[in-house]
Amino acid sequence: MSRYAIVYDEKLKEYDLGHGLKKDRHQNFIELLQQKKGCHPDFKIVSPSYATENDFKLIHTEAYIQRIETYESRDPYDTPLSHWSK
Repeated sequence: MSRYAIVYDEKLKEYDLGHGLKKDRHQNFIELLQQKKGCHPDFKIVSPSYATENDFKLIHTEAYIQRIETYESRDPYDTPLSHWSK
C-alpha cells in the first residue's frame, strides 16, 4: 500500500495564472514523478473526488457558502474561480 498519494486531474491544465503558476507545471510534475518512481516507489497518483455542497456544509455556514458563490461572477479578483473549481 502506498504511503503517499498525489491528487491529479487533466483539468489542472486549464488552470493557468501565468508567471510561476503556468498550466504545464502540473503535467511536468507528474511526468517527473513517473520518471523517478523507482527512486521513491511509495506513492500513487489518484484522481480527485469533488466535494458536494453537503460536504461543504459540514464545515462551513450557509452564509459563507453563498458569499463564495457570488465571487465567481466578480471581476477583478485576486484568485480566479471557474465553474469547475467550486
